[in-house]
Amino acid sequence: MVSARTLQSATLRHLNAEAELAELQAKAEARRERNIAARTLFFNSDVDEDTVGYAVEQFHDMELEGDDPITIVLNSPGGEVFAGLLLFDTLRRSTVNIVTITRGLGASMGSILAQAGDVRLVSPNTGYMVHEPSSIAWGKAGDIKREAKLMERLHDQLCDILAERSTLDKASIMRRSQDKDWWMSAAEALEFGFFDGYDE
Repeated sequence: MVSARTLQSATLRHLNAEAELAELQAKAEARRERNIAARTLFFNSDVDEDTVGYAVEQFHDMELEGDDPITIVLNSPGGEVFAGLLLFDTLRRSTVNIVTITRGLGASMGSILAQAGDVRLVSPNTGYMVHEPSSIAWGKAGDIKREAKLMERLHDQLCDILAERSTLDKASIMRRSQDKDWWMSAAEALEFGFFDGYDE
């Protein structure tokens, strides 16, 4: 039989947990409102449907607040290609000027998101990495071949984006990023035209 003291203790723990959750939610909402007022979106995560969905929602809220430039601060190891392309297209199609600042890491799909800015800045100690999309395939031989063709098409599409926004041609980017991770320092990425300047 559960004692009254045990029940009381469990109830208090539950109430404390609810209060802590409410406090965390209130702090997160206050931080979100400050970021919207400052017109700064921090994307410090993997690229997936949830993180991109939240970023797009914040971005649209900022767009509704006026025409002043919006700054996107990126630190991402990459993630899902299609989710990343949703955010990339959302930023590129905006009528508001976008400044992307890559700090820490811009890798894989994160390297593509860095290209979404009208002005693209990078912190001096940032790592930048481009590579082919990857996938896990199973099923019949035809299924695996179709998946491989999709990866090739996506690699081609991503190299188009990088070539359009850099001083390198598409063939050079494809060659450097095929079958391996192509790592660059901030200085190298700047030299290749992937950024317009340093975030200082």
